[in-house]
Amino acid sequence: MVDDLTQALLLGRGDQRISRDPLNLCDVVVAAVNAIRPLVDGRGHALEVVLQREPMTVNGDPIRLRQVFVNLLADAAWFTDKGGRITIDARREGAEITVAVRDTGRGVAPEMVPLLFETYDRKTRSSDPGWGRMGIGLSVASGLAALHGGSVTAASDGPEAGSEFTVRLPFVESPQA
Repeated sequence: MVDDLTQALLLGRGDQRISRDPLNLCDVVVAAVNAIRPLVDGRGHALEVVLQREPMTVNGDPIRLRQVFVNLLADAAWFTDKGGRITIDARREGAEITVAVRDTGRGVAPEMVPLLFETYDRKTRSSDPGWGRMGIGLSVASGLAALHGGSVTAASDGPEAGSEFTVRLPFVESPQA
């Protein structure tokens, strides 16, 4: 939580600095999954991890990219009723690496999807007593992805229809290739 607050402040002021070294995004995704596993298991969710075998090299900061995926996975875990299903699927698609986090959770009304990335936005949660979260995780994830030359998008077919958040990052040829 403190890290997200710090990142939100730095991103808001334009002061966030990241490293840009070649790294295997699979390693970052696995680290995020390991970090979030206690929450996922504690809520009784099934978690499927799908990692494509071909190289998924990006130029980035492993700590900040891990934070992107931890935030997305944490939201999926919190906003999916106990015993739900979460999938994280990483693959190369042409000049991009895409990582999709899908859940069987509460979903979002289509008109609210564009508001999800606004810092501290509570419009989509004000009537839901289960929303005890601060409202900055998606904003931080989106800002950190942008610093890496990427983006985060959201999709949902509506309430109770689950959600999908997709991170897109530029692929780079591995120095070993």
